[in-house]
Amino acid sequence: MALEGDFGEVPKALRPVLETAQRKTEEAKALAAELLTVARLEGKALTPKVKSVSVAEAVREALARARPRAEIVKANVQMEPGDDVTVLADEALVGKILDNLLNNALTYADRPPTIRVGASREGEQVAVSVADDGIGISPQDQGRIFARFARGTDPLVAEKPGNGLGLYLSRGLAEQIGGSLQLRSSHPGKGSTFVLRLPAVAS
Repeated sequence: MALEGDFGEVPKALRPVLETAQRKTEEAKALAAELLTVARLEGKALTPKVKSVSVAEAVREALARARPRAEIVKANVQMEPGDDVTVLADEALVGKILDNLLNNALTYADRPPTIRVGASREGEQVAVSVADDGIGISPQDQGRIFARFARGTDPLVAEKPGNGLGLYLSRGLAEQIGGSLQLRSSHPGKGSTFVLRLPAVAS
């Protein structure tokens, strides 16, 4: 495309304009995709393909997808040692939820973030946690973060790109496959921890 020089060398003065246009285009495509998924979810048109899913493999694949962006923001992303667990879920939907949680952790940071992803067996469920040391969520916003189109009121949050659909969609997808998504803890300036719980495969 234009930035890659498909139409000749791009003048230096035009590069910021083209980069902004490209970013806006990608954001619009992402919004359209999320709105489509929301419409299918709310219209009960999603049919999950439930099977045994390795949590470790799902996390590794999500981290691989997040790696290019993590390198840009110089994030330290760690997959913590945990139980070798398997869940009953839709692999693609689990991936989408993890993608959204990692994207939030990479976005809502005011310095190169440290992100830790872990998993453990909790009775008949598996808990997958995504923790960061970013901006955090103010107490007044914590009760509404899973609402449709909800954005944080903190100025540091408001200036970040986003459409307020990621957590709303992720919680809906988790519930669609018999799980849940919760904010375990968050403190302004110290980061947040989200926990995705999914049905464990009987051992």
